[in-house]
Amino acid sequence: SLLRKRSLVGPYSAVFAQYFSFGGVVTLLPLYIKGYGMEAFHVGMMLAAFAVMFILLQLPAGSLSDRMNRLTLAAGGLALGIVALLLIPVFNAFWPLLLVMALYGVAFGIIFPSISAVVADSTSAEERGLATGIFHALLTAGVAVGAPVIGWIGGVLGEENGLFFTSIIMVAALVVMLFVRKSA
Repeated sequence: SLLRKRSLVGPYSAVFAQYFSFGGVVTLLPLYIKGYGMEAFHVGMMLAAFAVMFILLQLPAGSLSDRMNRLTLAAGGLALGIVALLLIPVFNAFWPLLLVMALYGVAFGIIFPSISAVVADSTSAEERGLATGIFHALLTAGVAVGAPVIGWIGGVLGEENGLFFTSIIMVAALVVMLFVRKSA
């Protein structure tokens, strides 16, 4: 019944899409930058930039989501994530890609506290554990499905096109989020 609960559809869609795209980025980014002479160190730095921004934004974004509409904030984070994903295959040098990955981390940092709070807000004490378990299962499923699917697309169409496709599921989640937000 929690999977059909209208207030949880947006957060569940967003977390799956967020981590589906991340699985695709983690799979294809090393292959993409290798073609431009970069190495594992560069991938590590890009992922570190992503992680640092994600961590730094958790508290301010969580506080902001307490003061404004959580779904609106999450939708803004999804839109920012889509922009970052679309920018990855545009660049082929370390510094611009580092900045894009930092931007992607900002998007994650905005999305995650907001959608986590919606799950908590939308459930009773008796169902909160199960609702949170579903949330984290969808997070893991997103990476587990996104990595091979986007890896396959990248293998067939090339890394640049595969990286482009990482944004499509985020667009779908944004549409769901906007629909849920509008009807809430």
